[in-house]
Amino acid sequence: MTIGGSAEGPWDGYLVVDRLDLTYVANYKASEIVESDARFIIRFVPQGIDLEQYEKSTENTVYAYTQVTSHMENQEYSASVEGEYYAKVTAATKLSIQDTETKTIHHELQQTLEHSEKTTVHVSEGHVGCAIVNGTIMQGAKGNNQCWMFPTGAVQFVVVNMDDLDLLLNTYDLTGLLDAQVKGLKKHRTHRNGYVYYSADPARPAVGVDAK
Repeated sequence: MTIGGSAEGPWDGYLVVDRLDLTYVANYKASEIVESDARFIIRFVPQGIDLEQYEKSTENTVYAYTQVTSHMENQEYSASVEGEYYAKVTAATKLSIQDTETKTIHHELQQTLEHSEKTTVHVSEGHVGCAIVNGTIMQGAKGNNQCWMFPTGAVQFVVVNMDDLDLLLNTYDLTGLLDAQVKGLKKHRTHRNGYVYYSADPARPAVGVDAK
């Protein structure tokens, strides 16, 4: 069983639960934490395009989960992982979502953002616009040990000079494509914990799941 929902407080040492979602998953097997406080590029836009930004914290959170869920739609996960991810989404966004399928989650997150207020910043020549978020990487139980992740912080919307890669190194690329836009990243591209990773020292041996 997975538990999602939201709470307020604490007040006088107590939390007030205003919504509780219970989801039953047959033969549930819990995932394990592989890496916490990892950095993820969840979206990028090339030079000459406007980078959309969400200012409100609630919309920022929904946006982060929208991008992550979009990536997950292209993967196959166990019912246990889908249930765990559903619990993370509903707890973080405080949304009531119909079921645990990533397709449903993605649709309802997108619907929430449709009328949200956003600002834009133009990405000038020689730059790339990125949305970056911290997250935790999990690994499914034995037998279906694919990695998955969930956001744990606010999205940073940044415009990066393509000649200065510092902000993009030691960072996972959920899109898997940024190095095609920023050529200098190609020599830093590795794979780590099932994701594309731009290592500041790509010659170092693999770590985490990929080292096994």
